[in-house]
Amino acid sequence: MTAAGKEFVIAFLKNSLNRYEPYLKILTPFVEDVELQISTPAWNSVDSFHLTYTVNKSYPLEVKLPFRLRVQTSTVDNRIVYVKSSKPIFVFAADFQRDTGSYFLLYPVKTFGTEYIVGAFGNANSRNSELKSLLGCLAIHTDTEIRITPPVNQLLTFNKRTYKHDEEVVVTINRFQLAQIMGIDVTGSFVRSNKPIAVISGHEHVMVHGNSEIVSGHDMIMAQMPPVATLSNVYPVASTSNNDEELIRVFAVHDNTAFSIYSPGSVISQFIKDRTSYFEFYIAKNEGATVVADNPVQVIQISTSGDRFTGDPRMIVTLSLDSYVTEYMFVTTVDAAFPNAIYTHTVIIIVSESAKGKLYLDGKSIINIPHEGTPSSCGYANLEAIRINVDAGYHTLGCHLEDNEYCTVYLNGYFKNSQYGTAINRHLGVLGSSKSSSLQEMGGTDTGPMTTALFRVAAVDQKPSTASKITFYVSSFIECHLLCRQYNNCALVTFEKTQNTCKLFTMYAASSALAEEPGVVISIIA
Repeated sequence: MTAAGKEFVIAFLKNSLNRYEPYLKILTPFVEDVELQISTPAWNSVDSFHLTYTVNKSYPLEVKLPFRLRVQTSTVDNRIVYVKSSKPIFVFAADFQRDTGSYFLLYPVKTFGTEYIVGAFGNANSRNSELKSLLGCLAIHTDTEIRITPPVNQLLTFNKRTYKHDEEVVVTINRFQLAQIMGIDVTGSFVRSNKPIAVISGHEHVMVHGNSEIVSGHDMIMAQMPPVATLSNVYPVASTSNNDEELIRVFAVHDNTAFSIYSPGSVISQFIKDRTSYFEFYIAKNEGATVVADNPVQVIQISTSGDRFTGDPRMIVTLSLDSYVTEYMFVTTVDAAFPNAIYTHTVIIIVSESAKGKLYLDGKSIINIPHEGTPSSCGYANLEAIRINVDAGYHTLGCHLEDNEYCTVYLNGYFKNSQYGTAINRHLGVLGSSKSSSLQEMGGTDTGPMTTALFRVAAVDQKPSTASKITFYVSSFIECHLLCRQYNNCALVTFEKTQNTCKLFTMYAASSALAEEPGVVISIIA
């Protein structure tokens, strides 16, 4: 599954300056018209809000929404926007304040999960203590019970009650309802539910400080969180071309998670003891790095400012190495407060060195397109970040990749003190599930264009001991320790390699049942 789908829900959370209308931008890979309806249960009148549109590959759709749909209070509300289409579409949400906009990719209903880690931001020194860090939980089923564990050393507020770290926020909501929770910083909150939900988080208006600079830009940040089931172990990150610094935050799915930060010329080891806490570090302009963990983690990237004094923070939910897909389609946006502004729109591509010649932006090889600045290494597995400026409007990027080749794509736009940034597609199925190579409709479900590095057990035999031997035949060098550490009491991995090609890969797993299962599929980080 990718970010293409037939059903979406979105709620626009609290906003300190709500005079501008939010909107949706909708795309589809289909040449023929795709029918869709946009409605809200907040108003019963068909005339008020129940709209029918068509969209096709050549004509992306922009739908402005009433700003009265914005949720202002910390309680249960029904101001949800529901989008339903006849074929898979991509949906981006945009919200605005006086000097900024937030633009982010929505995930379809089919990908919703029951566990989430909240990435956001908070600042106790914000110029107005009434401006809040936000968390919104959106239901698609009746009698959905949601439990939220507040972060360490932070308080959450819901329905006029305050909750500490050892107190769960518990709320039951119905289909097309949401619960908006507030705090000085909701970052690190852990959300569980008895039925699939969506989680959106961010801050209504905040200042993000840099590591070595003083910034004054205050703006909103917002994004939809991916379910825990879709998180993984390896996350390359890269700065945009216009930011002095980028703040990288690492969130653990499990307590006692160890990880390393690979950057050009160095490796730093870190440890997260409590999953409701997080670790953060900075990367400078035109730099890259890679987070490699022994358990699944979530990585959030937040810009400090577009320049040193009047910049605009923005938040991107980064993609793991095995969340890449083979086709990306996207449309740029502008700020409603600056309709005549001339933005610089940049595509940031993180790609393995062997795959660069297989990427085509709007049908043209990226090798033949001028790059913005110098490509930066991510310090791991020959990954580097390439930045390419694009014109305003609709674009496609195709990655004609083979196994063990990677391509992750982000979109960033910048004008003076207004900035946006978002991922534009990702794998959202449970990791280890199969990925197809082309977008297609399959009955009531649909899958997106994607590939992955998955290897089946090639041979299994028994040692005299209780351990089981699993042998893999692979085509590229493997980070063997990662796979081994996923299994308790795993023996040392052995492999034979010629130059950079791993020919034979063997591990001894404590679970004999796993090894003896003939159809088992294990994801290996290439």
